[in-house]
Amino acid sequence: ADQMDFLRAHFPRTSPLHRRLMGLS
Repeated sequence: ADQMDFLRAHFPRTSPLHRRLMGLS
């Protein structure tokens, strides 16, 4: 959960990169 929070803090939900990270999870 900490890792996800870190990503969410640095990458906006609208960011394509964030979507890719979410998809990989």
